[in-house]
Amino acid sequence: MKRVLNIAGWVLSVVGLIVVLGFTESELASKKYSDLRVNIHTDQGNFFVSTSEVEQAVKNMGYATGAQSVRSINITSLEEFFDRYPSVKKSQVYSTINGELMVEIEQRNPIVRVYSGNESFYIDDEGALMPLSGNYTAHVPVANGNIRVPFNLSYQQNYADTSGKKLNSEKLKLHELYRLVSTIREDELWNAQFNQVYVNENNDYELIPRVGDHRIILGDAQDLKEKLNKLKIFYYDGLNKTGWNEYEVINLKYHNQVVCTKN
Repeated sequence: MKRVLNIAGWVLSVVGLIVVLGFTESELASKKYSDLRVNIHTDQGNFFVSTSEVEQAVKNMGYATGAQSVRSINITSLEEFFDRYPSVKKSQVYSTINGELMVEIEQRNPIVRVYSGNESFYIDDEGALMPLSGNYTAHVPVANGNIRVPFNLSYQQNYADTSGKKLNSEKLKLHELYRLVSTIREDELWNAQFNQVYVNENNDYELIPRVGDHRIILGDAQDLKEKLNKLKIFYYDGLNKTGWNEYEVINLKYHNQVVCTKN
């Protein structure tokens, strides 16, 4: 008898859930589109996409509050539209039982601005190229000098991992710049100290510091952590005693050596 009651209770629960779901589905089908709520993630300090821009885009696609049911809105189409924004990493669009349309925007996060010939663009934290925005300029280090990589011929590749990819010497620089800046960002001191990477005529990477009247020659992009560790020791044991403007050039190209040229 007890088992029969348990089964009956389970059946009633399932039936009740189906009724509730059916009611919700029916209510959504007739619920008018009442409001648009936009949430743009700015936790990384980027403001490439504005709320007004998203609101206008939804209106331009023919969706106006009070004009149609919220169920008639093509959620997939809206997500695909926002995901095509160069500054958007991912969008999520959904509706609520109150008839609200919710748009969540996660923005891409640039880590360096590259100056290549007469144009410039960003590399983001996932190794993808990103065009500049008319809405906002990211406060990131710049890379310039001997860089000749046309954006329109390079943006479809990812430069975080080059395994199995054949890159010419110029595109390889984008990968190396990504690695270099990512390594700098991992260290609190270097992230605060360096705001420019310069590629000289020998294709050596140079770091331009915020503090100190000197430039740092890294050479190639190999053994970056080892080179920066040498520099940190030199900063603490050398420049702290001689002064930050004692040297014009600090050269880290050579294994286990720091070669300096005085001002």
